This record gives sequence, structure tokens and C-alpha cells, in this order.
Amino acid sequence: MMKRLAGIFLLLAAVLSLQAAAPKGERIAVVNMETVFRQYFKSRIAADTLRQQSEVYRTYIMAEQDKLREVEKEMNAARDAAQNLALSAAERESKKQLFEAKEQELRQKKAALNRYMVERNRTLSNVEKNKRQEILADIRAEAAKQAVSGGYTFVLDSSGMTTSGIPAVLYAPPTADLTAKILKSLNAVAVPQKDPEKK
Repeated sequence: MMKRLAGIFLLLAAVLSLQAAAPKGERIAVVNMETVFRQYFKSRIAADTLRQQSEVYRTYIMAEQDKLREVEKEMNAARDAAQNLALSAAERESKKQLFEAKEQELRQKKAALNRYMVERNRTLSNVEKNKRQEILADIRAEAAKQAVSGGYTFVLDSSGMTTSGIPAVLYAPPTADLTAKILKSLNAVAVPQKDPEKK
């Protein structure tokens, strides 16, 4: 409890010192970055794109897993036949060779599928990272634009939390919150989605 109170006091002291250090007339604004990021139309487009791409990969992986199960079934059947004394020695030897071939095929297919999964996960991660950076760049640029037009010197993220789990911004007047303005400006260029039922 004492640590939490100490954290709050330190945070308040930091905000007050920031206000005190700023020359007279300079102002501080806030923006809820989490809200802006989530409601920005480009974020929804990026999320849909990633979801669709992930589904393509998932469908392929499921199909390959079905193939693996089929090869494993053939391998097990060949193994059982190779051990069947009702068959001739020549037939058992033939089944043994088939078992070994299927075992190697199964091993290779599993390795290939594992590589595919690792590569696709890396691809999705990189695409997500790049999209996130593009979206954050848009938000930062708009925040700077709104700050300049509103006469603000600093813009803080009101959705941020400290390591103690305390909101980084404890209070900000509604007039200093640029969240709605930034969202309105960013989403103003969104292309309206057509209703497929309307002609």
C-alpha cells in the first residue's frame, strides 16, 4: 500500500514539475491512444486482413495435417503387414520396405509442415508489426497537428499505465482531451462500406 501511495505521489510530482517547467502559457493535452488505435478505420482493415490471411494459412495447415494422418495410417498398415506371419517372407519384406518409406515420408512431411508454420507465423508477425507502425505514424502525425492548432506543447497518452498499474495520467479536463478530435479527423477519409443488399 505504501509503495502504491509513493508511486502516486511521485507521478503527481512529475506532472507538477512538468507543468512548472513549462513556460507560462504552454499547455498539455491528452489522448487515449488505445481508443484511437482501436477505433481508427485502418486498424479495423488491418485486423480483417490479418484475420483473412491467418485463415488461409490455417486451412492449408489443416489440409496438410489430414495428409499426415493418411500417411501415418498407411505406415502403420505396412508395419502390421510386415509383422504378419501369415504372409510370405517376400511379402513381409516388401511391406517392411513400404513401412520404412512411409516412415521417412511422414518424417519429411512433418518437418516441412513445421517449417511452414514457423515461417507463416513470422510473416504474420512482421505484417502486423508493419501495419501497427503505419497506423501509429498516422496517429502521431494527427496528434501533432491537433496539438499545434490547439496551442498545446505536450500531448500525453491517457491510456498508459505505470509499472505499478496506476494510470499515467491521473486527471485531465475534458477540454484538454484530443481523442475525439483526432479520431474524427483520421476517420474522415474512410471510404464508406457499401451495403451488399442495396443496389
